[in-house]
Amino acid sequence: CIVDNTTAGMGDKEDETYKYLRKEIYKLASDKLIVKTPIKWVLFRKVLQVLVRESKNIITLREACAIGVDCKIDAEDVPKVLMFYHELGVILFYPHIQGLRDKVILSPKWFVDCLGKVLTLQQSNDGENLQMWKLLHEKGILVEPLYRAVWRNCEGIEPDGIIELMVQFRLAAQVKTNLFHDPDVKQFFLPAALRKFTDDTSSNPKASSLHITFATGYVTPGFFTRLVATMPDSPKCDLYFHKLITLFHNRVTFQFSGTHVVLTELPSAIQVDVIHEDETSNTE
Repeated sequence: CIVDNTTAGMGDKEDETYKYLRKEIYKLASDKLIVKTPIKWVLFRKVLQVLVRESKNIITLREACAIGVDCKIDAEDVPKVLMFYHELGVILFYPHIQGLRDKVILSPKWFVDCLGKVLTLQQSNDGENLQMWKLLHEKGILVEPLYRAVWRNCEGIEPDGIIELMVQFRLAAQVKTNLFHDPDVKQFFLPAALRKFTDDTSSNPKASSLHITFATGYVTPGFFTRLVATMPDSPKCDLYFHKLITLFHNRVTFQFSGTHVVLTELPSAIQVDVIHEDETSNTE
């Protein structure tokens, strides 16, 4: 079907298919996309907007309930209202995450900026934590002292709540490694903190490799990060660190007993290479 939109607004000369399409779009928008919202919910939202303009980025659930009651919303209904606006993307509310369940984030942009403080690829001038930044940028390992230092000024939110959110959404995975001098410190793998693997020879699938393909013809953005952040949950799977093998945010090596599995994100597929330990030894 070809729609001639050059005739739009020309009355009788308008393309009939264009008229029909416009009518159907209006109908869909009126019937499906317009959500009827109680006036008291709208008033509640306007109060939250005022708080944001006053540079209030976060409030407690108790404070939100008090605002809701002032707007004639029953206190027990306030979490439902918060989830409604959360789903619209205007606030953030995570009642299922222990460290954030009693927080209402009024400014999603502010919260994303907080998360981004550990995902920067720029070299840090933080001399006190320089080695920990190096560990993050070179190995993708975020250690507890670093994320506590970086997130200590995020008003009203404990660093543990932020890292819990990242684990929940598969942006990070808790791991154990011998890369940090204190083995009792919490460590998390953040693939997004690593630089990109740019070997042009790997842009096309190899015939000898296994490939995970998708009906869309491309790898959905963010899927690879979540995939590799899920794998360390397996008790038999470990990240593989070797002096001849570098980890990248789109190329990660795991170890299963005596077998190494390399996952590489390509434009159209995820490439899986299986390397046995004796083959790795031959490359040393």
